[in-house]
Amino acid sequence: YYQALCWREMGLGYKGDMLINNKLREWQGAINTHDAGYFSATPFFLSYCDDAKQSRTAYYSYLMALAYDYTQNIEMRDEYLYQAKTNDPYALNIFAEEMHKKNF
Repeated sequence: YYQALCWREMGLGYKGDMLINNKLREWQGAINTHDAGYFSATPFFLSYCDDAKQSRTAYYSYLMALAYDYTQNIEMRDEYLYQAKTNDPYALNIFAEEMHKKNF
């Protein structure tokens, strides 16, 4: 997302567009990936405590929201942002961004 924004700012928007389009396809496929019951791993296997599908949906939904923000598709951005927030009970990165937007 940020790399694509940089390309756009440098007048190379077509590179940013290509990057975002590739990532959108990649992330959309990753949301629906079947797994062995975990999404991320830790040395203590705490990853089995959280639902893998829920964790994956939260992670990739946030990335999809950023990508749709880049394409200025506000409806899809908000839909994926909502999915990210509802699937991640902490969602600290989203909370921080919302607070930043309110204050600046």
